[in-house]
Amino acid sequence: MIRDLPAASKCQVTEELIMPFTQGLDGVPTKNSYSGRLIITVKGSGQSAGTARSDAFYLFSDGDGSYTLPKHPDDWILTINSDLAHNFIPDGQVPQYNDDHIYSFEIEAPQGVLVFGVDDGYAVDNSGEYSILICQP
Repeated sequence: MIRDLPAASKCQVTEELIMPFTQGLDGVPTKNSYSGRLIITVKGSGQSAGTARSDAFYLFSDGDGSYTLPKHPDDWILTINSDLAHNFIPDGQVPQYNDDHIYSFEIEAPQGVLVFGVDDGYAVDNSGEYSILICQP
């Protein structure tokens, strides 16, 4: 899993989730309630844009599944509470593209349960999943 990544050693792991892309925006809720600064590590990729592949922040293949120059789209990427994840990152700074599709980033969490999903309104044809690690610094 992603627990042995360097980002996880710098904070207290409070929760791990698996979020299948088939969950779409409804996503998977945390068991715990959060507020304030958190470090989130997300690993994984899948298909939520037809047959094109995406990870937490980037679309990196075309409709034939062929690799393309990664781009940060407005759909088919990680959401938190039904909003694009980069909106929770201070200054909205999206992590740089990573071939292994693992990203660690800091967010300012609102009070309450967090719901992680993928921005796709029609998720039944999706595949893949995110592994998500939540840490408190």
